[in-house]
Amino acid sequence: MTRLHTLHLVLAAALLASMTACATLDKDECLTADWRTIGYEDGINGHVAARIGDHRRACAPYGVKPDLAAYTAGRDAGLRVFCQPARGYRYGLEGNLYKNVCPAPLAGPFEEAYRYGRRIYELDQEYSRLIHRRDSLYGEMEETRKAIAAHEAELVAAGVTPARRARLLDEIKSLSAQAADMEHELENLHATINNLRNERDALRARAPW
Repeated sequence: MTRLHTLHLVLAAALLASMTACATLDKDECLTADWRTIGYEDGINGHVAARIGDHRRACAPYGVKPDLAAYTAGRDAGLRVFCQPARGYRYGLEGNLYKNVCPAPLAGPFEEAYRYGRRIYELDQEYSRLIHRRDSLYGEMEETRKAIAAHEAELVAAGVTPARRARLLDEIKSLSAQAADMEHELENLHATINNLRNERDALRARAPW
């Protein structure tokens, strides 16, 4: 077997594996498909109507075509469960992306609850990001202070040349300025973190769902 032939086989296997991994249904599911149930599951999970196209492609190699009427009826029933305000709130709270699948008149109340939950999610994400930055900043400040202390110790040590002493003084000045900037950033971070936490917690407390 030539190297080129081997490469073609490897690429074909990788492509097949990729297609299999992306398939919405496997062979057994296609051959025994209850299209109303599949539609219901897609609806209750907030999938768009075009998802039936994914099922069609997944089942085509096995000669199976989706039952569009049964699938649509099932998905419509699933959407009536999915498109409730309490579900919208949780969906947003988990950070999921809403794809405008809810029909009128369910869309309005669902989307209001979704946006409310999504706002809490976004606040929580930003809160976590700033907490991580704060903790990293504490580490950076500790390293900077150690560097300043080491420079100051060397500055008063015996045998330090005037040129070296001048460089140490410049470095201490620069490090001290960095430390001051970090302290200022920390002050701002503490205030922002407190505001985010208060807003997030207040929204959670007022959520009616």
